Parts: sequence; structure tokens; C-alpha cells
Amino acid sequence: MKNSLDKWKLNNNAIEDKNFLNTNRNFPSIILASKCVLNANVEEIFNTTKRGQQNSETFVEQILQYNSNDYIQKYPDKAHEVEKNEKIAYSKNSVIITATNTTRSHKHYINYLMNEAGIYYSNKKSSLLSPKTKLSLITFITPELYYELSSVKNNLVGPSKTVIKNSLFFNTFFNLKDIGSFKCDEIYPNMILPEYKATILSKLENNNIDPSLMKGILIQPKSRNELDYNQEHIDEMFIVKLHFLLSKIVNIKKKDTFEAVFENMFTSYPRDIDLSSKFWSIPLNEILKLLPKLFKEQFTKEMKEEFENFKISCRKIGK
Repeated sequence: MKNSLDKWKLNNNAIEDKNFLNTNRNFPSIILASKCVLNANVEEIFNTTKRGQQNSETFVEQILQYNSNDYIQKYPDKAHEVEKNEKIAYSKNSVIITATNTTRSHKHYINYLMNEAGIYYSNKKSSLLSPKTKLSLITFITPELYYELSSVKNNLVGPSKTVIKNSLFFNTFFNLKDIGSFKCDEIYPNMILPEYKATILSKLENNNIDPSLMKGILIQPKSRNELDYNQEHIDEMFIVKLHFLLSKIVNIKKKDTFEAVFENMFTSYPRDIDLSSKFWSIPLNEILKLLPKLFKEQFTKEMKEEFENFKISCRKIGK
């Protein structure tokens, strides 16, 4: 399988690409992925189980790297540039086009990316994101998941606590770009939408999202500079603190004002907003702009204790 994959990449993916040896030029290679690359199962690859992690590492090795021996054989005049039996990253900026057909697969996919982001931005080894290869993905998602992902940017009606938390976390680390809407029969392999219950259909229609359409989005990892956390050192504790802040934010009640929330959590806080206004009166994407400011504030004594307990619980479950 590996040999056929290497051959496929050499013959079909323009290895002469100026960026093929990790130069700093921004010419991304596009790797077309049918059912997540040559019949691989997206649900097996993009999940956070131990088996899923192993599958993803195999996936990255096979799809984003090639063996230098194949390159030397095809381009003998450039053989001096690489060593024998070396695994070389195909491109510094790769775009993979994925296709999935169930909401469950999509959720595996999004959860996996959030997990990888947490690893990558805490300066640890990540399967899909690394200094050598930063992987962007074009994916066709169901309207239901599109609703969840875009809620943070568009302040859609009534997202759940889980949706708010996941959207804020996801949008912290990734740029999302709409690339259009497509009918199911326009996509190959054909996409099959799951059946929607009346409540889901109602929610989609209330937000002007057509349940018969697949939404194409481009997911690109943000650079550390783009995160704009006031030079806050991004490490493992940064990720833990982000999880903690989001866990507190999603439990803020509709009646709570900014002042009440901030006084409960911080010894000092930003005052460049209307503190008397309700916390949930601003669009969710504005909360993203608040997070960097909140990171540098000191917790109250009670919140410090909660944060310490939160860190202990994270260590126990291996987050």
C-alpha cells in the first residue's frame, strides 16, 4: 500500500512543486482525497482514541511524506539534495480535500482537529500540524455541523453550551473560510445526508441554512502570531487555562452582566466595554476578542482554587 501511495503521489501530485522540499514559499500542494484519501476511513483516522491516533500517524506518514529513494530514481540529477531512505515531507503547506457522509464522522473530525490544535499550540508534537507540515483541509460538512462551527462568528440563535465551547475553542486556533454550498449529487463520491429530526430542521431553517445543501469550508491553522494573546507564552498551561475559561463561560447565565461575571472571576478586568450590559448580549465572535485580555488578568482567590482543582483533574484524565 505504501509503495502504491508513493507512486501515486510522484505521478499525480506535481512533485516538481517549488515547495516540495520545505522551502518557505507559499505554494500549497493540493492532495485530492477520495473518502479521505484512497479509500481510508475518515472515522478511523480522525478520532481521539488510541487506535485513532495510531491511524492518523500512519495517515500522515503515507500521505504527507514520501521516500527519498523514489525521488532519487525519478530525478537522478537532483539526487544530491536528499539522502537515501529519508522520509521527506511532501509540502510545507498541504491542503487535503476530505469527504464524509455522517454527522458522527464530522464530529470525530472536528474533535480530532481541536485535539491536534491543543497539542500543536502547546509546542508538542502533533500528527497533522507541525513546523514541517501545516495541514489545511477542505471539507464538505452537513448543515447541522456548519451551524455549530459558524455560530461563533454569526451569533446564530440558541446554540447549546457544548456548541459554544467547541466553537470558541475551534475558532481560536483555526481560520474558517466558506468556499460555497453544493447539492449532494454535485460531489463525488456522493454525499448522503443523515436524516434530520424536526427540531434540527427547525433550527436550521430559523438560521436560513438549507438542509439539502452541503457546505464546503477551508480549515486552516492559525499562526501563533495570529492568536494575539498579548505575547502570552503559549504552552501546555495556556491550553489548560483556555479550557478552564471556556468551561466557566458556557455556564454564564443569560441575566448575568459583564461586571458580575468579571467580579466573580478576576481581581481586575477590562473596562473598555459596557460592564452593565448582559454578557450574552454581544455576538459570540466578540468573546473571542475578549479572551486574550482575560488571559492576563489575575483570578480571585475562589477562582484560583477552582483552577488548581481543574488542573489536577486534567492531569488525571491525561488532557
